[in-house]
Amino acid sequence: KISGGANIATHARHNQTALSEFTGATSENISFTVKTYRQLGVEPSDEINLIREYVRTGTALKFVLGKKVIGKRWLIKSWNATEDDFDKNGTPTSAIINLTLTEAGG
Repeated sequence: KISGGANIATHARHNQTALSEFTGATSENISFTVKTYRQLGVEPSDEINLIREYVRTGTALKFVLGKKVIGKRWLIKSWNATEDDFDKNGTPTSAIINLTLTEAGG
């Protein structure tokens, strides 16, 4: 899911309707879901910890879909994860991670 918008300032005017003015575009947002599997070489807990660290440090990252770079740099605006499969020791073997990214300025 991709979303964006416009910043609109509204100026009140005496005895007239308000005047709306475009002041620029808002940052675009991208939301998507990733499923991680240990059997495919991705450790779910490691990925969750990496995302947590990117959020805490405000790290801007490239977003690559296939071989195509989308936009310039992105910040993780929000995320949540559900570890949904476990091995016999209770260690997660897969996780569903929902991410929302927002364009980084500059």
